Amino acid sequence: RREPMCIAGPTGSGKTTLLRNLLFSEELSRERVIAIEDQRELSPHAPGFISLLTRPANSDGKGKMSASTLLKEALRMSPDRLL
Repeated sequence: RREPMCIAGPTGSGKTTLLRNLLFSEELSRERVIAIEDQRELSPHAPGFISLLTRPANSDGKGKMSASTLLKEALRMSPDRLL
């Protein structure tokens, strides 16, 4: 059963560890999962996993990739799950 989930908590509470363990489950290993991250923390070796990283603008003020921009791009990729 596919239910939305929100993982929240203070620093050091195990949010990333829980998410990594969920990503290694057999069910998710068959789905197209796209993660939007500020820093690469999730890196499962699943064939359908894609990680999109935000980045700041360069010294000329160009090249910025915000989370909102990456979200729009991720939705175009038809993910089964979005992190």
